[in-house]
Amino acid sequence: MQKPVHTWLGRYRSVATPSIQVSVTQAIQIFSGQGRQPLHRDDSLHLRRHPGPTSRVQVMLALSPFTRRNGGTLVIPGSHHWDDERAPRVEEAVPTEMPSGGALIWLGVSTTGAAATSRTSRAPV
Repeated sequence: MQKPVHTWLGRYRSVATPSIQVSVTQAIQIFSGQGRQPLHRDDSLHLRRHPGPTSRVQVMLALSPFTRRNGGTLVIPGSHHWDDERAPRVEEAVPTEMPSGGALIWLGVSTTGAAATSRTSRAPV
């Protein structure tokens, strides 16, 4: 969204501006034996330079427990302060652990990625 856009909200005319955009709902299933996802910033699709304004906030809801063993998301604390030249290292990543129904909230500028799974169950996480 580069310019304000006139939209309808029910019977009311509204203007959406480029400062906020709400989008994307997805479900991700991590299966037994799946490898680690490359570390990345979710805001990279916005083509922003870092550091800079935050363009994205992520919320992940756990439909099943997240653990280091079953592919829980890896997060690098403090990575939202890095510039674009700072490469992430796996050793810096911390696995998230939360019960079913828990939530992880982070800025899209933070570096994250799914952990590899080491469990043997065939049921998806």
